[in-house]
Amino acid sequence: MAEFRVGREAYYDMAGNFLKDSRIFYVYCKTPSIFMSSQRVYEEQKRFYQIFLEALKRDIDIRYVFSLSFVKEDILDVAGKGRQEALSILGEWNEVSENPKIQLRFIEGKNPFSFLVYDEKTISLALYPDRNKRGIIIFDNKEVPFFREFFDQVFAKASNNNKKVIEDIKGLI
Repeated sequence: MAEFRVGREAYYDMAGNFLKDSRIFYVYCKTPSIFMSSQRVYEEQKRFYQIFLEALKRDIDIRYVFSLSFVKEDILDVAGKGRQEALSILGEWNEVSENPKIQLRFIEGKNPFSFLVYDEKTISLALYPDRNKRGIIIFDNKEVPFFREFFDQVFAKASNNNKKVIEDIKGLI
């Protein structure tokens, strides 16, 4: 049975809680907080990031697919405010892409939604027309295989040429 919760806090709190005990963590997102400091501004985002760092210390299968278009836009926006911060994000992206525990890939276009897949749960981000308001839908065991299959198809076609894209973006800032 699906469950709905409202707010950014719910998204990051549930994401962190499920991650604590999961053996898999598959992420299909627009802009990943795992290498973008610009996505770790709020306390709940910072808490989630700390839980993610703890998860890296154990045996876990982590796969990320993000939207290159959204990430590039965000980095260029950050660069407009301060080049050093943008370079810092690119450096963190490079580090994450070299981490053997994380399989990091991207798609060229703008993905229309975000979701997280765990062993027994899936969280889907629900954005309202007012982009400041968001909610999450939590799916249980019955729906997880659907999200895993969709993720696997996207992951198989996504690019892992992070180094080239990092250098390309660096040339723009």
